[in-house]
Amino acid sequence: MLFHNMSSSRLVVSALLVLCLYSVHTVSIKKNATSRANYECRRVQRTKTCSAKICCERAARVQEVKKVNVDLYVESLCPDCRMFMAYQLFPTWLLVEDIMNVTLIPYGNAKETRGKEGWKFTCQHGPDECYGNLLETCLIHFLPNNDDHLPIINCMETARDPITAAESCVQMLAPSKIWNDVVKCSNGSLGNDIMHQNAITTDGLQPPHKYVPWIVINGVHTEEIQQQASNSLLAVVCHTFKVCWVCNLNGVDSVSHCVNHHYICPYIGKT
Repeated sequence: MLFHNMSSSRLVVSALLVLCLYSVHTVSIKKNATSRANYECRRVQRTKTCSAKICCERAARVQEVKKVNVDLYVESLCPDCRMFMAYQLFPTWLLVEDIMNVTLIPYGNAKETRGKEGWKFTCQHGPDECYGNLLETCLIHFLPNNDDHLPIINCMETARDPITAAESCVQMLAPSKIWNDVVKCSNGSLGNDIMHQNAITTDGLQPPHKYVPWIVINGVHTEEIQQQASNSLLAVVCHTFKVCWVCNLNGVDSVSHCVNHHYICPYIGKT
């Protein structure tokens, strides 16, 4: 299926419908985690020593939330990347942004060579893709928070032409007027340097990437993770998310107990 045959308005409507259906679960994540902590404490109190009870009681009030890190290695004009961002990454982020961190690395299967005036990039889908990669890289540089750059990049990637849509997406969704800075970055040494860092990061992947999108969850890539995330990133994030109780006994902090919190997404079946 070719991405450019899709209607961007349908994508937006679909994402909003999904958000409306499951928003109640998103806003209750922290409440559910606290309830789970209290349940675990009661269970420990029935079976453990007094010290464990004290630890548990204090730990229930201090929780360490281990967000799921999702690293996505992409290309701006790659059809499969655009499909994944539109149907997996962005809807999942809308639903459970409180429990995940997203890192986008635009570069993918590009190649770089050292030139007289900086690095020269050759991209899989041509020069336009290289420029799209630079636009997205500079957007991330100026707007490092997921809340600020993910909606813009999703807007670009769900448009018929991400390059021509970039300016209107930035003007519509950016929290500040940064379009001129983004263009200057994309055409200058700053963007060149950042893209070189993207190349180093991508080329340093272990195992080495073989295709895009290349999905890494909490620093790990396997074919099983890739397949599961491609089918349902939401399920992967929900099943990976953990909450830990932090004890403070005798003035010393230590992690006492961690649990998987896939139950926070009750509409997701087991993977």
